[in-house]
Amino acid sequence: MAAHPRARPEVAASAPTLPRTKPSTVSPPREAAETREAAETTNDAPLASAETHAEHATPPAEEPTAPSGTIDLSPRAAASTISLPAVKSGGRTCTPHGQTAADRCEDELSPDAVGAAAQRELNRTLHAAAHTQDYLAAREPPVLKRDADGGYQYNGSVIHAHIAKDGLVSFDDRMVSVSPATGSGSFDMQSAIEKHVLKREVNGAEKRWFLDQTEHLRQELADAAHAAELQAAKRTLEQELARIVRGASSPSDKRAALFEIWLGCGDDPESAAMRRVVESFIRMQLPVGSALGYDAAELERLNRGRPASARFDPYAGSVPG
Repeated sequence: MAAHPRARPEVAASAPTLPRTKPSTVSPPREAAETREAAETTNDAPLASAETHAEHATPPAEEPTAPSGTIDLSPRAAASTISLPAVKSGGRTCTPHGQTAADRCEDELSPDAVGAAAQRELNRTLHAAAHTQDYLAAREPPVLKRDADGGYQYNGSVIHAHIAKDGLVSFDDRMVSVSPATGSGSFDMQSAIEKHVLKREVNGAEKRWFLDQTEHLRQELADAAHAAELQAAKRTLEQELARIVRGASSPSDKRAALFEIWLGCGDDPESAAMRRVVESFIRMQLPVGSALGYDAAELERLNRGRPASARFDPYAGSVPG
């Protein structure tokens, strides 16, 4: 008996039926307009909410600015303060900060040239500032107070100086300083130890500064004092010569004494001035040809062995009376 294959279930030839959708309907014009208005209102709602939030929101904090009186050391601020030098461009002299476009050579001067000039000027300015030594800056001259005797006083913060009328200077180191504003004082212990214990000079820089500042004044005082001393010496010499002539000694002794004074004056320039005082006195009080005067033989004897440049000849150029 022949076997028959098992029958396979039949497959439906038709596709499964899909659910039917409701056909779309077209709104009339009025309904469409209302629909668009509602949509626009819905879309604008987030924008209005954002604007309202922005109005009530806390404004952003401003960037901090440098307080008044401080120095802005930023590169931009430093470059903006530089006065740029003139730049050569094609035979023309261009000034980057010029008032007109022609002065600035905007048609020829490239940004690179302007930047290079600014960089060079900035480097020069910074180099000069870095090598500036404030302690070498010029100080105000010392304030001097005139004394009744012709000298000067200086009361500094660390020294007291006295210039005598002949230009000599003496210093006193001030170990105690008092503030005129507050009346409070301070004691310089280190200077006191160096001066009184270690026997060292203190305030040397301040003393050198004072001497430099008063050099011209002290020289004038010294010259005036020397001239006054010279005049006083001349008067003293004339008084001594007059005393010898009025004395009771013989005329020859008087002449010998006057010659010894002339000889003792020396040969230096200042002594030569004193010798001229003696010679002038002899011409006035012991004139040539008088009983008290020197004769030629006596002058020859007194000058024996003396050089021609240092001869005793009080009557040189005088006419015998």
